[in-house]
Amino acid sequence: MAAFSWNHILHLYNRVFDPLHTSVNMPHPLSNDNATIQTIASVRPAVLYALVIGIDTYPCPDIPDLAGAASDAQAVYDYLHVDLQVPAEHIVILRNEQATREAIIREIKALASRKGIKKGDPILIYFAGHGIATIAPEGWREQGRRISFIVPYDTDTNLEDVQQSKQAIPDRTIGALLHSIAEGKEGVEGIGDNITVVFDCCHSGSGTRSIPVDTVPRSTSDESRRARGFEWKGVVPATLDQEIVREARQGRDIDIAKGFRLSGSRSHVLLAACRETESAYENHERGYFTHALLRVLRAVQLDLITYKDLMKQISNIPGQTPQCEGHNVDRYLFNARVAGRGRAVYEVSRKNSRLTVTAGSIHGVVEGTTFAIYADRDVTPDTKPFTTLKATKVEAFKADLVLLDPSATAVHDRFKSNSPCFAVQNSVGEAPALRLLTALEDGIGQALENVARTHRVGGGPAIVAESEPRQANFGALVAGDTVSYTIYDPLITNHLDRRPSILCGRTKSEVGEVEEVLSAATRFFYHLHHAPRKGELNENVDVQLVRLKRDEEAKLGKDLMRPWMADGANLIRSGLVHVDADGETPYGIILRNDFTAPLHVWAFYFNGSSLAISQYYKPPAFGSNAEPALPGNCDHSQCDHPQTIRLKGELKGELTIGYGTGGGLPHTFFLEEGQDKEVGFIKLFLSTRPIDLSGIVQRTPFGHANARGWRVLHNVSMLIALPLE
Repeated sequence: MAAFSWNHILHLYNRVFDPLHTSVNMPHPLSNDNATIQTIASVRPAVLYALVIGIDTYPCPDIPDLAGAASDAQAVYDYLHVDLQVPAEHIVILRNEQATREAIIREIKALASRKGIKKGDPILIYFAGHGIATIAPEGWREQGRRISFIVPYDTDTNLEDVQQSKQAIPDRTIGALLHSIAEGKEGVEGIGDNITVVFDCCHSGSGTRSIPVDTVPRSTSDESRRARGFEWKGVVPATLDQEIVREARQGRDIDIAKGFRLSGSRSHVLLAACRETESAYENHERGYFTHALLRVLRAVQLDLITYKDLMKQISNIPGQTPQCEGHNVDRYLFNARVAGRGRAVYEVSRKNSRLTVTAGSIHGVVEGTTFAIYADRDVTPDTKPFTTLKATKVEAFKADLVLLDPSATAVHDRFKSNSPCFAVQNSVGEAPALRLLTALEDGIGQALENVARTHRVGGGPAIVAESEPRQANFGALVAGDTVSYTIYDPLITNHLDRRPSILCGRTKSEVGEVEEVLSAATRFFYHLHHAPRKGELNENVDVQLVRLKRDEEAKLGKDLMRPWMADGANLIRSGLVHVDADGETPYGIILRNDFTAPLHVWAFYFNGSSLAISQYYKPPAFGSNAEPALPGNCDHSQCDHPQTIRLKGELKGELTIGYGTGGGLPHTFFLEEGQDKEVGFIKLFLSTRPIDLSGIVQRTPFGHANARGWRVLHNVSMLIALPLE
């Protein structure tokens, strides 16, 4: 049996914060008050293929008609055909009576075999119409819980008398169809995961499955406002679309359990008009979400903005919270290319002469951290800041700033003129430096100087040269034209059977290669050791690591496979755990929250032999009002939860990662060829408000891939330590 070493650190940032304030003195969502934005969308290559659906009229008397869905579909078509110059033959548009259940499913399937389409070509599926939510039938993985549907033109609510062809289309059917066209099925090659899905209907987001909420601020209501959804009273047959689910082929990936490469949110990016528990709204002309989305699309350069950043630019829509979901939200629009990790840019605000930046301790800010201040958000390495500010009082999500030079008033002058300011971190204040064992040969010295200069400008820990291994946590030693890099950090070496160090890689002694490794090492150890000042987890958040197995008695679920279930007890013993590195055994994580407040969750894997930091789990939804993934724990005996939440019963406060309803993917573990041991760390970040920690990710600075190797070595031992801080 092979074993694998894995150290797990859990961080909690549970600062209580005031609810986000929504201004009621805002322009109408469809007004033209700000219509002066110049259209700068770059013309895309005409390889995009699209299915556009909009339904206003429904023949079933129990389904209310809409007014703006067909117009939204036409607007999306015009944007694709006119603005992006996508050929008409690449776009299928279904409106009203054309958008039957059979036609929608047929056209989604047809995307995999459309004439001229190639693997990796961008696909867009757009739907505007009614969306509903109801209870999943017995036998489904989601049985007893609410699931979402889109409503085709010919849907009939009198389900006792209608056939399957008159049913609404459930989310698991759509997931199966997307999986099939992405991954392929027997005899048909998949087209890849460059798929964008846009739903402007009620219950369209899948990032939450909690309490139905349909509230709109009274101050924003108007007579023409209507919801794109209705109450569904019918029964869903357990056999609905079972043949579509069965057709979906299993996929494979190296470090993700078999069958999960493109399934679910890995097959596509979803832009949804609202949370699953909310309603999407329209007026007598258009849907609020589609109108806002197209307005932003026409104002940005598509090849320079990611899906996640696009959604941040959509203006507030009262009563609904647009969602951005999927594994690939960091990709550029309609492009399989992932955005590079640049420097984070934060907004600076002023209130009563007090300057505040929207970055706090969870972002790595400490007292003394300095920020370069710019007049524009689009900061390049050549942009000159007009002043520098220093963090004083640091909270979880924000920090107060003061001028390094009290006589410099430029930043206050900008606020007096209502001009914005933006901050880029350019030092880490009192954060510990990288202690580097080196002889300061010419190549190392020049690389050190370059890294120090870069960190002064763009933010990063300092590097201190050491002469003794016991004083260092990293080493770079030159032998001829080669530099060897060694880890001495006791957080890693203490788990190496008393080995004082571990060789993690070699490069040529060229300045550029050495500089890349040193920069990666400073970030790796900084994020690895960064911790909150107070740890409150031992009594409030419980973490378990478990093996997984297939639940053979369960039906195929939305993930297109039989679901995973825990196989045995918690593997953590006295803060340590061994896992099998056989490349086959899947593992999952269970988080149990004893706080009444729900928490947002990020998880990263720190590879102690390659300096890579990879994403282990990220929130299923993004945005300032995204729902937390880890529920609170409350029996409602003493709380102020609204009645809608109380009706759902006791909140269990549990999140499963890698299986169950929590999302994420089961992980298997490998050792690279030639390794007999690896020490790794899983670091969890929990917070009470949405945060973006995607910038923590980094590739290994060495030539090999981040994924663990294919060959499995036997009779090797690795250890996992799990201290809770």
